Amino acid sequence: MNREHLIPGIVAIILAVLFPLYWFSGFVTVGMTSLLDAYIADVTSFTPMDGLFILIGLMEVYLYLSLRKNLQQQLQGGFAASLALLMAIAVGVFTALVLFDVSFAISAGLDGSVGCTALTLAAVVSIGLSIVVGLVGLTLSIALLMARDADTVLLKIFAVFLLICSLLTITVFLAPLVPVLYPVALIVLAIYFLRGGGDVEVV
Repeated sequence: MNREHLIPGIVAIILAVLFPLYWFSGFVTVGMTSLLDAYIADVTSFTPMDGLFILIGLMEVYLYLSLRKNLQQQLQGGFAASLALLMAIAVGVFTALVLFDVSFAISAGLDGSVGCTALTLAAVVSIGLSIVVGLVGLTLSIALLMARDADTVLLKIFAVFLLICSLLTITVFLAPLVPVLYPVALIVLAIYFLRGGGDVEVV
C-alpha cells in the first residue's frame, strides 16, 4: 500500500458519503416547496451547499484522474484511460455550473424577461451537461467491461454500477436514483484502490 492508492481510496469513501448527502438534501428542499421555487432559490444564491457541490466535483475529478493513471499502468495506456480523463474533464465542466449561482448572487438581481431567460439558460445547460457526463460515463463503463486486460473483478463491478448510473443520468427523470447507486460504485472503487489498484490478485 502506498499513497498513490491510499489517498484515492480514502477520497472515494468520503465522496460516497458526501454525494448522497448533497443530493438528498436537495430532494428534501424540493419536497418542502415547489420544484420551480427550489430551483430558483438554489441558482440565485451561493450557499454552503454550493461549496459542498464544488468539493464533490473536485473529488470526483481527482478520482477519475487517479483511475486514469492506474488504467494506464494496468492497460498500457488503453482507450479506457483516455475515457477516464474525458470523464474527469466532463465532471469538471459540470462542476463549473456553480458559476451561475455566483453570477446571480453577486448581481443586483435579474427581473423580467432577462431573469427568466438567464434561469432557462442555466437549466438547459445543466441538463445538457449532465447528459454529457452520463454519455461519457456510459462509454467508460463499456470500455472497462470490454477491456481484456482489466481482469480485476472489482473494476468490472465498478463498471457495471457506473453503467447503470450513467443510463439513469441520461434519462434525466430517473436521475434521482443515482445518489442511491453511485455511492455503491464509489465504495467498490475505494476497495479497488485500497487493494493496490488491482496489482494484487487473489488466486
